[in-house]
Parts: sequence; C-alpha cells; structure tokens
Amino acid sequence: MDFIVNKLDDGKRSIILSDNGKHYLYSDLKEPANINNAIAELHKGIPEKLDDYTGDLVEDIPVSPKKIFLPAINFRSHSEENRVPSPKKPYFFTKFSNALVGNNGIVLKPKKVQYLDYEGEIAAIIGAKTKEATVENATESIFGFTVCNDISARDYQNDYQERLGKNWLLGKASDTFLPIGPKIYILDKEIPDFRINTYVNSERRQEGHIRDMIFSFPELIAEVSQFITLEPGDIITSGTPSGVAMGGSGRFLENGDTVSVEAEGIGRLTNKIVSAN
Repeated sequence: MDFIVNKLDDGKRSIILSDNGKHYLYSDLKEPANINNAIAELHKGIPEKLDDYTGDLVEDIPVSPKKIFLPAINFRSHSEENRVPSPKKPYFFTKFSNALVGNNGIVLKPKKVQYLDYEGEIAAIIGAKTKEATVENATESIFGFTVCNDISARDYQNDYQERLGKNWLLGKASDTFLPIGPKIYILDKEIPDFRINTYVNSERRQEGHIRDMIFSFPELIAEVSQFITLEPGDIITSGTPSGVAMGGSGRFLENGDTVSVEAEGIGRLTNKIVSAN
C-alpha cells in the first residue's frame, strides 16, 4: 500500500492511500504537521474501511520532516569509486526543510556552484517516536520508504579547511537540494531490496541495490537514536551507489538537465535543473 499527499488546483491537500490501483481517502490536510500525524496514526495500523477516492490525483511532497539524516559513503560501490575506505561507523550529515522539493519540481543551481552532482537514494520514513533503538528492533520504527536525490555542490562540499574538514552544510543543504517522492511505500514486513536507478536526460548513470549498503537502515536508525529522538516523519536516507559525476565521469549537472531517480515499488522522481543566474 502507498501513502500519497494529494494536492489539487484549489490548494487543498489530502492523504490518499493506494492499493493495487485503487485509491482511498484517508483524511484532508489543514497544515503540514497533519502529514506527520497521519504517518504516526497509520503506522499503528491501516483502517479496515476507507472511502473510495475517484478524483484527480496530483502527488505532492509526501512528508514534512523535523529532522533529516544522510549517511556519507554508505554504499560499497560508492566507496570504491571515490577510492576512500569504508567508514568504520555511520557518518551523518543533515539537510533541512528548505531543501525539500517534490516530483516534477525545480532544482535550483546556485550562482556560485560549478560542480552540481546527483545522488539517487532511498529514504526511510520514521513512523513512531524512537529512542535508543537496537538493530534488532529498529525496523519496527519504519513507516515506509520513498525515493530521494541528494543533490550536492561538490565545489563547496569539498572545500576542505584544516582542522575543520569539508563544508558539508553549504555543499549539501542548499534550497531544493533534496527532491523527494512521489509517494511512500508503506512497509508491510521485511525491507525490500530496492534497486536504485538514476537517469540524467534519459541516460542511466547509477544502478544499485540497497543490499550494497555498508550500514543497513536498522543499523543507521539504531546509531542515530542513541543520541537523537526520532519522530514520525523524520527521514534517514540510504546513501548512494556508484555512478555520480564526482566518481569519475565528470559529467556534472547543467541548466536544463532532467534528473530522474527510480525505485521499483515506489516510483520515479523527476526534477529539472534550473540555473539561479
């Protein structure tokens, strides 16, 4: 079953649940926080009876997170293409709500950025308040999964300063730097082995499965929750497989490019790059 935030021309939004091609109205939305409330409620159980929905369907950003965590170098293939050792424990950076943009939205390339890169990823959506989870029980806190694109300004990210390290914040957290959607696949039992495909102007640049993750979703959740309480709607991403521009091709994103990230069972997330100049 899928969780969809539906946005209509009059600006109204609602939660739609989709199952085997049929759509059901769960609730109307009056404020962004209602999305996370719905996630928390549905995480406890899907109602047996829902009203059929036959109206227009326009998929909007499906989540409104308070916190977003992304692990650096968390695919073995990405570690190899960057010629860096795999991390001994998860290393996280963060993005904020300003970075969120939905399916078919525009990704702005900042004026000062020359090397704009893509990173197709899977995002786990937290469904329950979680503190000090274990690897064994962390999956219980996952509501579902969606697709995202960790847009990266490599010239800023890799602007290394002695004793301070890389500039993760400006290199990763700019406006529109986290396209996400188009819907959430609600986790039923075990985590599927999602395959990530990333396309630039219809050319496939990335292909990988989440079984290649160095640290699994349960391990990532367990690590973060030892220190930070996770709440419904919070996001933890997978990391990205090999094939990014920085990994060797040097084919960075330019004004007018179209980037799509696809995962079977979730859908296809497509965004256009537009220069802020």
